[in-house]
Amino acid sequence: MSITDKLEQIGRQMISKNYKFTKQREIIARALLEQESCRPSAEEIFHHINKTPSKIARATVYRTMELLAEIGIVLKLNFDKGITRFYFRGDGYNHMHHYLSCAICGNVEEIKEDWLTEVEKRLEQEYEFKVIDHLLIFKGIHETGLHTQSERLSLIHCSCNHEDKARFFPTQQVEEERGCSRAAL
Repeated sequence: MSITDKLEQIGRQMISKNYKFTKQREIIARALLEQESCRPSAEEIFHHINKTPSKIARATVYRTMELLAEIGIVLKLNFDKGITRFYFRGDGYNHMHHYLSCAICGNVEEIKEDWLTEVEKRLEQEYEFKVIDHLLIFKGIHETGLHTQSERLSLIHCSCNHEDKARFFPTQQVEEERGCSRAAL
């Protein structure tokens, strides 16, 4: 499906839900679709738009992306480092979304297979629970040369009793800001 076809679909979906598909919303949706393969954040969409003659306020981009997620046109994905990414759902959307999220660079890769089909069948049989959607995110570190050994080792586990324990922090941040004990990965 072309970007033009997807834009028309987004416009129809918005109108069917009693929202206007304004020129600004169309520009924002186009920027999402042009970067779709990398699951852009609202900030990345904002910067992509502002490389063109169309200038749209940052707040407008963020509000539009939140609206598109709220009404089900895009999928909102929350990954490490406070980054929220967006993905166009489309008519052919199915719920199999599995991702690899790198703790060092924040790179996100989609796994194209649905590995939970058998789990869903079992849930339906044993618990009378019909799964309508799921999202599975594997968080880790690329091991195949994408990062140096020092980058991998620069992550440490915070073993203190902070409210955000069990998260990974850069060594320098922990030493300077947290002052907590650490154990190397």
